[in-house]
Amino acid sequence: MDPEIAKKVRDVDQTISEEAKQVWQKSKTKIIDFISDRLNARQVEYAGVLKIINGLKPMIDNNAEIKKIEGDLRTEEDQLRKINDEYEILKNLRKALDDLINSILSLTTSREAEYDLFESEFKSIQFKDTDENFKIVAIKRRRRSLFKETITKIFTQSALKSIYNGVFKDLDNEQFILESEFNEDCKKAYINAVLENDTQKVLLSKYDKNHALQELLGDFDNIIYTIEMDGDQIENMSPGKKALVLLKLLISHDESKCPILLDQPEDDLDNLSIVSDLVSFIRDRKKDRQIILVTHNANLVLGCDAEEIIVANQQIENNAQTNNKSFRFEYRSGAIENITIIEEDTFLGSRGIQQHICNILEGGKEAFLARKNKYTNI
Repeated sequence: MDPEIAKKVRDVDQTISEEAKQVWQKSKTKIIDFISDRLNARQVEYAGVLKIINGLKPMIDNNAEIKKIEGDLRTEEDQLRKINDEYEILKNLRKALDDLINSILSLTTSREAEYDLFESEFKSIQFKDTDENFKIVAIKRRRRSLFKETITKIFTQSALKSIYNGVFKDLDNEQFILESEFNEDCKKAYINAVLENDTQKVLLSKYDKNHALQELLGDFDNIIYTIEMDGDQIENMSPGKKALVLLKLLISHDESKCPILLDQPEDDLDNLSIVSDLVSFIRDRKKDRQIILVTHNANLVLGCDAEEIIVANQQIENNAQTNNKSFRFEYRSGAIENITIIEEDTFLGSRGIQQHICNILEGGKEAFLARKNKYTNI
């Protein structure tokens, strides 16, 4: 190479090297400053992280307690799931029990409805034809005394005062529970009282729940048969009217033809009932059967048109008006029309049957006429 050219090349190379060194020096300073800044920033970040680590260190150190708490939490969650499962089971059992109780109550209601149906159907039954204005009726009645006896021997007194809003607390009152209140709610109240309480708190010692429910769900209804006449049931009639109804019932439905003996059938009957009911009944029945009647009432003797009258007399010591012929008790018989005097010195023979009727049953001729004269407007 030409020496001059070589020198120029060396000069350019040297110039480039020196300029490169200058640029590098400048760039190296900037790079070092940049690295220094980054390092400082990293140190600050490290200090922050270290501070956080130091803050978390106690929690990290207590990691075993956290694990224990987590374990307890999982145990409680398992318990909660079991409780929820058992609650669902219990809820289903409660529903099944309610359904069973409702079914039982429905059966008791149906049983009571059968009584109502029987009572209704009984009205359509045709009995033996009779001209009498009475009939046999069937009535459903609640046996309150049996129900009262049952609940008082099953429940404690404190339980009775709280069952069904205390409706059983006044057991001494005969109307302590009306039939309209003896409904499904009432029955459910004492069923739940047995099932949902401690047995010793609600039941007397000889009863368990099963035995108590068996008796409580028993039949407290009954059908009674009674006689009804003129719209009155026999238990609401006067004693005299009761006797008259029973007399009609016995005779009207008895096909026997043997004689009938009646002892003072007019007792407790007013004279209007005797004349309008009893007399007409006896007059009608004596066509078929012989009737022997003991009475102190003239309406029966005369109104029934007795074919034979028997007058009895008891002789009283030191009373000449009651003299008998031979015995202390003597009798005389005859028709109503008999006025024959047969023995003037005896009570029975001194007057006819007709006069005896007037004296004994009417109080004598004078009493009869006195009453007759009083009825001036009839």
